[in-house]
Amino acid sequence: TNVRLRKQQREEDLKRRRELVDGDDNEMSFSPLTYSGQDLTVLVQAFYSTDPEIELQSTTKIRKLLSHKINPPIKDLISLNVVPKLISLLRRHNSEAIQLEAAWALTNLVSGSSEETITVVKAGATEAFFEILSFPSSPAAVRDQAIWGLGNIAGDSVQLRDYLLNNGIVPLVNKQFDESSTMSILRNITWLVLNLCRGKPRANYDLVKLFLPLLTKCLFFNDAEVLASS
Repeated sequence: TNVRLRKQQREEDLKRRRELVDGDDNEMSFSPLTYSGQDLTVLVQAFYSTDPEIELQSTTKIRKLLSHKINPPIKDLISLNVVPKLISLLRRHNSEAIQLEAAWALTNLVSGSSEETITVVKAGATEAFFEILSFPSSPAAVRDQAIWGLGNIAGDSVQLRDYLLNNGIVPLVNKQFDESSTMSILRNITWLVLNLCRGKPRANYDLVKLFLPLLTKCLFFNDAEVLASS
């Protein structure tokens, strides 16, 4: 039993679903337990609306469904082809609200199985997250969510970990570090770096050693999560 619990904890440490926030779960209609396949189809049709208000409302509903602890419909929504549109919305730099909802939804889509995560990555999620971190005026909340999403991708497998390392994530992450950043960003940065450094076979030391200055600075933060990851 203890071995199973430790294994479960390790798996939970590798991937994290961002759950509902206060006020999100007031309506049972947002629960995956009460949503039918037909409901999802109707929701995705609204999601592809050209009306900005309907688009935001449906994106928010998708994000809420994916944020539930029990049976989030990751596979179903991927099958209904929401990923390309979410990636497109993440690149919509004139609307922080819809960018954040899209980033949050994508983060939770890559918290599922390896097959689901790979599908989202192949659709271009990694490049979209990278763009958020490269764009100087990206809002802090959206950058934070992109870092979280990349942490889930890195934690999925050593193959995806190495894919990120070999495609330029190290300098991008180092640029995100700022001692004045929110504690949430600092926690997600150190957790992402942890996922980029662990696993067997080991990560390329010539790449991950470039995180050492960042991690050294993190050792001086009075925060349990930052210190544990560092």
